[in-house]
Amino acid sequence: FYTLFWMITFTFLGETIREKLKWEYNEIWSAVSESLIFVIVIVLVSLSVITKPERKLFKLKSNNYFKIIMVCLYLMLLFFFYIQMYLLLAFPQFKQIEMLTAAIIMFFVVCTAMPVLTGIIFKSINLTNEKHVFIEDEDENEWFILHPISNEVILLGDKFDPRLCTKTKMVKLEELYNKPIKVYKN
Repeated sequence: FYTLFWMITFTFLGETIREKLKWEYNEIWSAVSESLIFVIVIVLVSLSVITKPERKLFKLKSNNYFKIIMVCLYLMLLFFFYIQMYLLLAFPQFKQIEMLTAAIIMFFVVCTAMPVLTGIIFKSINLTNEKHVFIEDEDENEWFILHPISNEVILLGDKFDPRLCTKTKMVKLEELYNKPIKVYKN
């Protein structure tokens, strides 16, 4: 749904800009915006790996001004890239239904990257507010509460994402009653 929403949004924006401003496809703008988006994603993902607070790059990634600048720059470049993609395909230029269908499918496929990239960007600079709950067992191992199996049984995992878990276990709900539950912010 996000992809369809962004595809329709960029189609209307692209068509409006093309008609009102006589804006045409420009290879240089497209290549520069694509390259800079790639650089921003790599830099932010690299910064998100830094966990030692005493490092200067950790302080940079924690700076709110840096976050605002990076998000605004990313969104502006994304706007240019998708408008350029639309102008490249420019649906109205296709008179045959087969070519029009192919252009629409191609634009939809290109738009599928938008929600994924935006999620990566927002997670890497901690703009998402994900919280995960976990308990500690007797050996001080963290067990994340994943989801209920039934009304009486809960699935626990060693990671907060079930797909990343290497170990899982099921416990009865009563076993969790007296255990302190902690919150892990991602």
